[in-house]
Amino acid sequence: MKHCTNAYPDVIREMRKVIKENKLLGLAANQIGFDVKIIIVNDTVMYNPNILEGSDYAESTEGCYTVEGTHIVLRARNILVHFLDEDFNEQIQDFNGEEAIIIQHETDHINGITIDDK
Repeated sequence: MKHCTNAYPDVIREMRKVIKENKLLGLAANQIGFDVKIIIVNDTVMYNPNILEGSDYAESTEGCYTVEGTHIVLRARNILVHFLDEDFNEQIQDFNGEEAIIIQHETDHINGITIDDK
Protein backbone atom coordinates (compact mmCIF):
# COMPACT_ATOMS: atom_id res chain seq x y z
CA MET A 1 0.00 0.00 0.00
CA LYS A 2 1.44 3.33 -1.08
CA HIS A 3 1.96 6.15 1.42
CA CYS A 4 0.35 9.28 -0.07
CA THR A 5 2.71 12.15 -0.87
CA ASN A 6 0.13 14.15 -2.80
CA ALA A 7 -3.67 14.39 -3.10
CA TYR A 8 -5.72 11.94 -5.18
CA PRO A 9 -8.96 13.80 -6.04
CA ASP A 10 -10.07 11.16 -8.58
CA VAL A 11 -9.74 8.42 -5.96
CA ILE A 12 -11.66 10.52 -3.41
CA ARG A 13 -14.43 11.16 -5.94
CA GLU A 14 -14.77 7.44 -6.72
CA MET A 15 -14.74 6.52 -3.03
CA ARG A 16 -17.51 9.01 -2.27
CA LYS A 17 -19.55 7.59 -5.14
CA VAL A 18 -19.22 4.03 -3.77
CA ILE A 19 -20.05 5.21 -0.24
CA LYS A 20 -23.19 6.99 -1.44
CA GLU A 21 -24.38 4.20 -3.74
CA ASN A 22 -23.93 1.55 -1.05
CA LYS A 23 -24.88 3.67 2.00
CA LEU A 24 -21.57 2.89 3.70
CA LEU A 25 -20.26 4.44 6.92
CA GLY A 26 -16.67 4.29 5.73
CA LEU A 27 -14.40 2.98 3.00
CA ALA A 28 -10.72 2.31 2.39
CA ALA A 29 -9.28 3.02 -1.06
CA ASN A 30 -7.92 -0.51 -1.45
CA GLN A 31 -11.43 -1.96 -1.06
CA ILE A 32 -12.21 -0.60 -4.53
CA GLY A 33 -8.86 -1.29 -6.17
CA PHE A 34 -6.69 1.73 -5.33
CA ASP A 35 -3.27 0.96 -3.82
CA VAL A 36 -3.03 4.09 -1.65
CA LYS A 37 -3.50 4.79 2.07
CA ILE A 38 -6.76 6.74 2.01
CA ILE A 39 -9.89 6.23 4.07
CA ILE A 40 -13.14 8.15 4.26
CA VAL A 41 -15.29 8.03 7.40
CA ASN A 42 -18.41 10.20 7.79
CA ASP A 43 -17.22 12.30 4.84
CA THR A 44 -13.84 12.94 6.52
CA VAL A 45 -10.97 12.14 4.16
CA MET A 46 -7.83 10.79 5.81
CA TYR A 47 -4.60 10.34 3.90
CA ASN A 48 -2.06 8.08 5.64
CA PRO A 49 -4.04 7.68 8.88
CA ASN A 50 -2.05 6.44 11.85
CA ILE A 51 -3.73 5.60 15.15
CA LEU A 52 -1.46 6.95 17.86
CA GLU A 53 -3.44 5.91 20.95
CA GLY A 54 -6.51 3.94 21.89
CA SER A 55 -8.46 3.45 25.10
CA ASP A 56 -11.72 2.08 26.53
CA TYR A 57 -11.70 -1.20 24.60
CA ALA A 58 -14.93 -3.13 24.03
CA GLU A 59 -16.35 -5.68 21.63
CA SER A 60 -17.87 -4.31 18.42
CA THR A 61 -20.15 -6.18 16.01
CA GLU A 62 -19.05 -5.17 12.53
CA GLY A 63 -20.06 -5.72 8.95
CA CYS A 64 -17.93 -4.91 5.93
CA TYR A 65 -18.34 -3.88 2.30
CA THR A 66 -15.84 -6.54 1.16
CA VAL A 67 -16.27 -9.32 3.77
CA GLU A 68 -19.49 -11.30 4.15
CA GLY A 69 -21.39 -11.49 7.43
CA THR A 70 -20.72 -9.80 10.74
CA HIS A 71 -17.87 -10.35 13.14
CA ILE A 72 -17.20 -9.44 16.76
CA VAL A 73 -13.99 -7.41 17.05
CA LEU A 74 -12.24 -5.78 20.01
CA ARG A 75 -11.92 -2.03 19.32
CA ALA A 76 -10.93 1.10 21.22
CA ARG A 77 -13.84 3.46 21.85
CA ASN A 78 -11.49 6.45 22.00
CA ILE A 79 -8.58 7.00 19.62
CA LEU A 80 -6.06 9.67 18.70
CA VAL A 81 -5.30 9.76 14.96
CA HIS A 82 -2.59 11.49 12.94
CA PHE A 83 -3.51 12.04 9.27
CA LEU A 84 -3.51 14.45 6.36
CA ASP A 85 -6.93 15.92 5.57
CA GLU A 86 -8.51 16.40 2.16
CA ASP A 87 -6.52 19.61 1.64
CA PHE A 88 -3.36 17.74 2.68
CA ASN A 89 -3.09 19.60 6.01
CA GLU A 90 -1.63 17.67 8.90
CA GLN A 91 -4.14 16.81 11.62
CA ILE A 92 -4.05 15.12 15.01
CA GLN A 93 -7.57 14.53 16.29
CA ASP A 94 -9.49 12.57 18.90
CA PHE A 95 -12.38 10.39 17.76
CA ASN A 96 -14.88 8.57 19.95
CA GLY A 97 -17.62 5.98 19.78
CA GLU A 98 -18.85 4.66 16.45
CA GLU A 99 -16.61 7.02 14.47
CA ALA A 100 -13.51 5.68 16.29
CA ILE A 101 -14.57 2.11 15.55
CA ILE A 102 -15.10 2.82 11.84
CA ILE A 103 -11.72 4.58 11.57
CA GLN A 104 -10.02 1.52 13.10
CA HIS A 105 -11.89 -0.80 10.73
CA GLU A 106 -10.90 1.21 7.63
CA THR A 107 -7.32 1.71 8.85
CA ASP A 108 -7.04 -2.05 9.24
CA HIS A 109 -8.00 -2.39 5.56
CA ILE A 110 -5.19 -0.13 4.34
CA ASN A 111 -2.82 -2.12 6.55
CA GLY A 112 -3.92 -5.39 4.92
CA ILE A 113 -6.12 -6.60 7.81
CA THR A 114 -9.80 -7.55 7.55
CA ILE A 115 -12.31 -8.46 10.23
CA ASP A 116 -11.75 -12.08 9.22
CA ASP A 117 -8.18 -11.68 10.53
CA LYS A 118 -9.21 -10.31 13.94
